[in-house]
Amino acid sequence: MSICCENSFNMFLDFLPSIAIVVSIAGGIIGLNQYVENSKMKRAEILGGLVDKFYFREDFKEVREWLDKGGDNKMSDVEFNNKIDDKVFQAKFSDYLNYFQFIVSLKKLAQLKDADIAMMFHYYLLNLKGNESVMKYIKINGYKELNEYLTSYQYAK
Repeated sequence: MSICCENSFNMFLDFLPSIAIVVSIAGGIIGLNQYVENSKMKRAEILGGLVDKFYFREDFKEVREWLDKGGDNKMSDVEFNNKIDDKVFQAKFSDYLNYFQFIVSLKKLAQLKDADIAMMFHYYLLNLKGNESVMKYIKINGYKELNEYLTSYQYAK
């Protein structure tokens, strides 16, 4: 082997670890980028499913309309209790609260972020939080995670 070829081969062997490091770093960056993109897509799929269920279920629509008191969101305890005494409506209201409890669970599992939740459900979270009778009901009836979330909820757009 000539000296020129031998020197070139030795230089290549000297740079091989550096080349391997650069290739490994580039692969890691590409892998991390793919993971982040997949996570965003998964979160978007979850949100899409949640929004679909929330806006197209008739029983949720009835509860949403009942809670939406034209902007003042005031409801007496008597009015609240009269509505909740209706067992059919109580089941719908329970499903509605369980739905938000599930959303809070997804947040705790890092499947959703506060910004995701607020973007889609801000108004409805405020309707729950702003109603004293509803908040009492949530606390008394064991919706612990939802109660904690709503109590601290103050997302500003």
